[in-house]
Amino acid sequence: MILVEGFPEIELERDNRDPVLFDPSGKSTAYWFDTVLPEMRVGGLTALKSLSLRGLEWESLSSSSQRSIVELCRRLRSLEVITWDPLCITSTAVIQLLSVATSLQHFALSFSARGIIHSIKPGQLSSQSETDSDATLALQSLEINNSIGCYLQDLPLHFSSLLITEVSLRGVGKTDVEALISFLKACAPSLQQLSLRMHDLWCVVAQGGLSCATSLRNLTLDASMACIPSIVRQITSPHLTDFNVKIHIPRVAHLLALDHGQERFDFAQSLTTGPLATTRPRVSILLLSNVDWTPQTESLHLFRWRSVLLEDLVSLREEGRLRIMRCFEDPQTHEEVMSEL
Repeated sequence: MILVEGFPEIELERDNRDPVLFDPSGKSTAYWFDTVLPEMRVGGLTALKSLSLRGLEWESLSSSSQRSIVELCRRLRSLEVITWDPLCITSTAVIQLLSVATSLQHFALSFSARGIIHSIKPGQLSSQSETDSDATLALQSLEINNSIGCYLQDLPLHFSSLLITEVSLRGVGKTDVEALISFLKACAPSLQQLSLRMHDLWCVVAQGGLSCATSLRNLTLDASMACIPSIVRQITSPHLTDFNVKIHIPRVAHLLALDHGQERFDFAQSLTTGPLATTRPRVSILLLSNVDWTPQTESLHLFRWRSVLLEDLVSLREEGRLRIMRCFEDPQTHEEVMSEL
């Protein structure tokens, strides 16, 4: 694996290695790539399988640096791109990298949490250049966070066949929904695992939700509890074996004050009736707490919510199909960690 970071030298010497906030419209990291890449014999790295590009500002790179990165991607199995803003790398550039990486199995595109994420509409980052619509994308796993639509909409247009089996999308907004649905339809025959974090699930419900994803085996939803029943009723895959729901405790704290609130009732019903009563998947409820809570406060809320869920989902518990878990971000690795309650 090769890790290439585009941080300026002054930032590499900092004691604090957290992501740095740069103006996405500037050229704060491009010069680093333009300095380092010409010194690399990219053509000789024939065994390279995994590449992580951090702080990449593709649109600010020289043509020579862009060609070097394209060459590095040819034999990759895994490619990760982390940048500040969608304006730093267009959908056309992403398509170019995916087109040459014919052995690529996993692609992840994410934007720094400290970056200023501009509001991008689908089509805004695309060019009118001709594409090879007969190409097949061998990619198996795709991860994107924020400005989903501007990247998803071009994949079915460029590649005649999408064989993606795992998709993780975070920050799905209203302007992304149409592109999301079209993408899911294109991936439907192969898509088995889907994870969605949505700002507004109602927009997805209005366009048919996940009814097109007929091969799903594993589904994870991170959305408002009130929206979950509507999306669950639209599940059509007969193969679903695992259904995971992330609940942000501070957002639903008011439900604990109710004897048996309608929102809680509808949520419980959606997990035990309808499509899920037919497919009978394992249900995992992942509780996310407030990072500002003390350990004592967190434990109190987790215990109360565990009790409420066990009360509401008796049938799932008795059938051994229910797991209630604490979910949090590791402060060192920034990866999600889960432990059963």
